[in-house]
Amino acid sequence: QQYANMSARERKLKLNQLKSEEAACYKEFQKAAEVFESIGLEKQAGQCYFSAGRYEKALEIYQRSGFNREAGEACFMLKQYAKAAEFFQRGKDYIRAIECFEECKNYEGILDILAEKKDLPAQTRTQFAKKFVPLALAALVQKIDPQIEKDQRDTEIKEGSEKEEEKRKEEDEKGKKEKKGQSNREGI
Repeated sequence: QQYANMSARERKLKLNQLKSEEAACYKEFQKAAEVFESIGLEKQAGQCYFSAGRYEKALEIYQRSGFNREAGEACFMLKQYAKAAEFFQRGKDYIRAIECFEECKNYEGILDILAEKKDLPAQTRTQFAKKFVPLALAALVQKIDPQIEKDQRDTEIKEGSEKEEEKRKEEDEKGKKEKKGQSNREGI
């Protein structure tokens, strides 16, 4: 039966059934991971732990076995972006490293990759440079003088208030003109 055609009760039952099946799949992946680990198939064990949502255990195995890209993915899932970027760099997956540096706002790390890794396609390097150089510069300015950012926010708030005031005045004028026009029509 189509989900859209189900009653609320049927949808709830279906959702519970799917959650139960999902939990069973995670358990199967966990069992498979333990078997693979026991017979020394590290990469397969790590993959199964990862699929079971056991990212810490997958990271441990990947790190121990030197699977840097896979370790980076596990760190990413754990929201350990700086550590993930390091693993991706070791695994020579510079695009993923840049994505991780972006997540943790480490623009300097991004610029280092762009400057050092000449094997990245020129178009890709240019595209990332255009995006991240201004962000890196803003972060650097913020480090140098935190007051600058506060002043910018204050200016933006002030400009926003001024625009709101102008808009209110325009609406008041428009309302007055409409009232005057209505009074003139009533007087005719």
